[in-house]
Amino acid sequence: MKNKILNIKATHLDLSDEIRNYVESRIDSLDKFIDVTEKDTTIFNVEVGKTTTAQNTGDIFRAEINLSAHGKTYRSEATKDHLFAAMDVATQELENQLLHHKTKRNTMFRRGAQKIKNILRWG
Repeated sequence: MKNKILNIKATHLDLSDEIRNYVESRIDSLDKFIDVTEKDTTIFNVEVGKTTTAQNTGDIFRAEINLSAHGKTYRSEATKDHLFAAMDVATQELENQLLHHKTKRNTMFRRGAQKIKNILRWG
């Protein structure tokens, strides 16, 4: 994707290269669901971190993705006991939203084209 801005924020943990690379790879997997023209800019704001620092049963991790594309905003959030699992769930949720939007847009286009075809045929 040509015009992509990726902002990664870490809360209550250090943003290591391993975490950064994993987040970037998961965000790159969403590119096929986003139709972007040359002038459009897609902005990803990703926040990963621990929910609290004093858990008795272990750490709980949270991943949140905010995406601005097509003049719309998409948001997904997940909380799991592993950081990478939380990122996977949040990415899957965002992928479902993007796929739903893309399918809906294509369906509306086809319905409009069918109406125009009927008007030209019978009009």
